[in-house]
Amino acid sequence: MILECPHCSNRYLVDKRAIGAEGRTVRCAKCKHQWHAMPDATDVEKTPIVLGEDGVDMARAQGGSEPEIPLEEPNPEVRPIPAGSSVPAIPQVKEKFPWRIVAALAASLVLFLMVSAVYFRPLIVASLPASVPVYNALGMYDTTGVVMADVAYFKETPGLKDLHKLNGFLVNTTDEPRQLPMLSVTLLGKEDVVLRRRRLSEPYVLKPRESKEFTQAVEASPDSVKRIVLEFGNQIELKLR
Repeated sequence: MILECPHCSNRYLVDKRAIGAEGRTVRCAKCKHQWHAMPDATDVEKTPIVLGEDGVDMARAQGGSEPEIPLEEPNPEVRPIPAGSSVPAIPQVKEKFPWRIVAALAASLVLFLMVSAVYFRPLIVASLPASVPVYNALGMYDTTGVVMADVAYFKETPGLKDLHKLNGFLVNTTDEPRQLPMLSVTLLGKEDVVLRRRRLSEPYVLKPRESKEFTQAVEASPDSVKRIVLEFGNQIELKLR
């Protein structure tokens, strides 16, 4: 027969004859909990009770109390169902903490907060001006009002590779100083496959209404470039694009 500990739910395979018709005290080998186990009425053979001349149960009278049965841990290997039993002995399996799921959720939360910090920067800065130094320290400075002007493109072939040159100006159209944004040039081939990418950043602050010239030159295989993307922004904005 199968006994299940009411405290830790560990299960044991026990000979039904050892329990007897009236049950007896058993102890869990895992948590040491003791309880009075009763047999299954449909699965236990009646054990004869030996009475003395005065009608006293001799087994109880001699021991004072019924002996305790210490249960042993079941074999973790699968065993055949014993005769007279309808349930096999199943070892208790401890559930493992889902660390991978927790790590994936944490990474998703961090990514969500980063994206929100970029797209809702104007709203956050307007409601919490103290966040500006934090944004600047992370390289997420404000590029509002900074525009590109007079952009020109040149292609040269000085050697075995084509040299793609870009020239223009970054202009601060606002009445407030702006950190010079990071400039990114991406050369794309067939089906918009990225061939080369170059980024340029200078520690310079554009004064109100000030402009600064930029020049970029990127090499690529002859006639491999089909499209050129020129963009600017802080380093977080460029990575999220």
